[in-house]
Amino acid sequence: MTQDGSEPPPSEELAGQNRRATGWLTICRDKLLTACRPPSGEPNLWPALIAAISVALVVLALPVAPPDLGIDPAWCAVLNWAHERGLQFGRDIVFTYGPLGFLLAPYYFARSASTIVLANAALCAQVGLGLCLVAWRLGWASRCGLLGIFVLESANVEPRADLVLEVGFLCWGLLCVVESGRRRRLCAANLVVLAAFAALAKVTYLFVGGFSICAIALYLRASGERWLGSVMLLGFAGALVLGWLACGQALAHLGSFLLNGFLISRDYDQASGMEGLPMLRLEALVLGLLAFATVLLWTLSTLDPSARHARWRRATLLGWVAGLLFVVWKHSMVRVDRSHTIELLVFAPVVTLALEALPGALPKARRAA
Repeated sequence: MTQDGSEPPPSEELAGQNRRATGWLTICRDKLLTACRPPSGEPNLWPALIAAISVALVVLALPVAPPDLGIDPAWCAVLNWAHERGLQFGRDIVFTYGPLGFLLAPYYFARSASTIVLANAALCAQVGLGLCLVAWRLGWASRCGLLGIFVLESANVEPRADLVLEVGFLCWGLLCVVESGRRRRLCAANLVVLAAFAALAKVTYLFVGGFSICAIALYLRASGERWLGSVMLLGFAGALVLGWLACGQALAHLGSFLLNGFLISRDYDQASGMEGLPMLRLEALVLGLLAFATVLLWTLSTLDPSARHARWRRATLLGWVAGLLFVVWKHSMVRVDRSHTIELLVFAPVVTLALEALPGALPKARRAA
């Protein structure tokens, strides 16, 4: 009603409704931007630790009894048998799995059940801690999205040991980049331990873990942390050799184990490849390209241009994250089935959200990502 008691013109009433709608949209946008804004200062460790325990309990891969004597139960039984009798990998056993490979086997046997459960619990707890520490460097919206996607989707991945290791390399490597001081050193130690364990379990992760260690060491050297980068390289080599000897393996057989494992993994796609549904392959290809484009935008927009060796550090980050993404994409495309392709469906959104933890100086490019 106007002052003289008459109805307002329709145009004024419509303008008032538009202003109210615009105000609500502005409020919603501001709240969304606030939820996406990363927290200031160092994140609190206790909430991340509690969340990591919950994540580890959800994604914990419990081995099951072998249903038959098929291909997968057979090689699991051989790995367990080789461990019990102390056979030499590289001489007596030629396989892509190493002396700790029985710990990641999807099937258990009477004497190894408790050991496998404890090893998987420790692995999931460490990777869960790294994931939650990265998540606590994100805004509320991205934090819930990262943890929700990983927990809900990884719970449907069987076996999930490969996915857990890949996410662990990503998260602990990112923490080595974004943390500083004592926390950075602890994150570097966790990455070295994870890479050494994975290398002794499966030879392909020797190359993935070694690649991650070298990339992070190069990044640290470019940022002025030369001693820490060198310690990571020496620590990884030392942990690999000491772990090999602790497993009862002769050091002379390490070279043949690496060579034979590389040859088997190189020819795996030709011997066991499966094209699968064309639509599924197309979707995996499109998802991989979109994820790579996002990685490109995030990594090239991080760091201040005036920072020490900013271009080299950006290039190192891009090469490392893109390399991890390519490894997951390649593993998912070798056999286009449910147990392989789903790894890419989980890892692609996880890496996209986790990269928000990187410090950024180019807001337009980061908003596009």
